[in-house]
Amino acid sequence: MAAFSRFSQMVSGHTGFLFAAFAFLGLSNCAPIPQRAPVPPQFIETSKPYGVSGPIRRWANTPEDFSEQDRVSSRLWKRPGPHATLALSGGGQHGAYGAGLLKGWSARGDRPEFEVVTGISTGAVIAVFAFLGSDYDAALEDIYTSYSTGQLLHRNRLGALFGAPALNTAQGYEALIRRYIDDKVVDRLAQKARQGRRLIIGTTNLDATRSVHWDVTAIAASGSPNAKLLIQKVIQASSALPGVFPPVLMPVDAPDGRTYDEMHVDGGATQQVTIIGPHARHLTSGRKADATLYMIINEVAHPPYAPVKPRISKISETALTSLVNASLDADSMAIFHSAEQSGLTLRATAIPPDFGAQPKELFDKSYMKRLFQLGYQTGLSGREWTLKPADLLPPS
Repeated sequence: MAAFSRFSQMVSGHTGFLFAAFAFLGLSNCAPIPQRAPVPPQFIETSKPYGVSGPIRRWANTPEDFSEQDRVSSRLWKRPGPHATLALSGGGQHGAYGAGLLKGWSARGDRPEFEVVTGISTGAVIAVFAFLGSDYDAALEDIYTSYSTGQLLHRNRLGALFGAPALNTAQGYEALIRRYIDDKVVDRLAQKARQGRRLIIGTTNLDATRSVHWDVTAIAASGSPNAKLLIQKVIQASSALPGVFPPVLMPVDAPDGRTYDEMHVDGGATQQVTIIGPHARHLTSGRKADATLYMIINEVAHPPYAPVKPRISKISETALTSLVNASLDADSMAIFHSAEQSGLTLRATAIPPDFGAQPKELFDKSYMKRLFQLGYQTGLSGREWTLKPADLLPPS
């Protein structure tokens, strides 16, 4: 994610605070360190998050038998006519690009109704509203142009120094999720589920160090009184950059009658972009299909050459960014090759390397507005879609 590029700066900002932290520890207002009851290994596969039952999640890249949702989706897939899937990557505040692109695409008039939408990290936030359609473009614009760092996060200096799970508390971000993921949104997600459409969001189960794909539409359609809460927590977890945002501890009901917890963090810790569901099965089945797979990469596909200062903060920052970019390249190309084998059409877009602007903070409102407008013009023109992720790289 782009937020990785700010991580080392946030860590280094604590150095001069060390002695004051010791002096005033007893008076600190830091967030408490959460106590845990981790789910025992034998219950990992069978525990119910927030008590919600049913086939609502899977380990990534794990083949399983079709669930009822899969069968409904497969019937939708087999209908004649074109089909469209959308995959959204992580990218922190760079998600403003994808949000703007969707609004511009709506204004252009040829944005399809997606049968499957997947999102990871900031892509998880966008995915909900991209899935629900252009009626929610205004909500996306509001989310990505109206909030700054101070409105979403609060520094937890003392807590971070003495064992808290993150450098910040995230009450503002949690409130934002609760505001936009309301009962009406959950009801519409449930309606989409009954049509066979799927919204998949990825998190990372940190205890298992594995990627988890949550079928958010199945959660919405479960009828559980905790469905809305679980959806909110999945979105929060998917975008919880380790160290910067606190992890999400999800209570789970185990078969032994006790309640334990799972620790989930940013889906980008294990995957940057993904595809799943009936479309994914067609990608590996060798069958041809009249379908287009759209991929919005909320990052600069390949940052321009820039010499690195020989300082630990810059070296760490650049190394982390390189790791994320390499993972994004690998995930994108794997999706492309699978699509190519099955005759699916891939359309990919990313922030152009010559965008040039640099954010001044983790969530820079001015920067995000500029990026949103760039995305809007891209979606309106329809000219920036490429046939494969490699085309997004600058000429060598």
